[in-house]
Amino acid sequence: MFCRSYSYDVLDKENLCRVVCFPSFDDVCCRSRVEELTKLGIEYMYSFGDVVLWNGVRVVGKGHASVIVLAHHAVYGDIGLKIRRVDSKRLSLEYEGFLLEKAVSRFTPKVYAYSRDFLLREYVDGCTLEKFVVINRYSIETVSIGLINLLKGALELDLLGIDLAEISKPLKQVIYRCCKPDEPIFIDFESAKISLKPLNITKIVNFLINGVIEGTKVRDIVKLNEYKLGKVLEIAKQYKNVVDKELRRKLVEDLIALLRD
Repeated sequence: MFCRSYSYDVLDKENLCRVVCFPSFDDVCCRSRVEELTKLGIEYMYSFGDVVLWNGVRVVGKGHASVIVLAHHAVYGDIGLKIRRVDSKRLSLEYEGFLLEKAVSRFTPKVYAYSRDFLLREYVDGCTLEKFVVINRYSIETVSIGLINLLKGALELDLLGIDLAEISKPLKQVIYRCCKPDEPIFIDFESAKISLKPLNITKIVNFLINGVIEGTKVRDIVKLNEYKLGKVLEIAKQYKNVVDKELRRKLVEDLIALLRD
């Protein structure tokens, strides 16, 4: 699960309550949520991650709707636990859990259980798409391989009929497991939806053409010249107008060929 060794502390009862009922602190909420988590198999949680909530308590991520922590499960070991914030406008995490179940792929995290307030899933250790490109920016081959696999993952989700809204800005929505170019994982299904014509590929193409990382265009990093750029735009336009799976596969193969040349 982990790419390297980490040091982290188990949350004590008070801090655990503050996390599971974030951003408020309520004994009734704490008892109810801890009881549900125990039934779901959660044994304890860690102070771990790059986001500090308060007084040194760390979490993996924090958004308007949820908090993500590293937790220990009785069966699955250390996992990612998504907790619906008590002040969230999102009524439930169940639809997100359902979509993750549907999106079984090597490009998505495993989901173990979910409920209205909790989503238990595989914790993906690695670096974001943004960091992956930054640390490999002087290796065209490595970045190109990473983007090729990102296109493969986007195609798989398109073929499964799942559209990821947030992937239009993918820098922090994709984790490369252990920073390896062949293992991009789509981690954000919060705003995803079932679609008859999903367009994850065109969103990734838009990033490839217009994305900027630390002042440098992604297309310049992978040396997309004007000819290749024109071909990419042409293929993306065709992709947007077809729904046949085999035609979509063929178009993505053509995109990948341009990145390999």
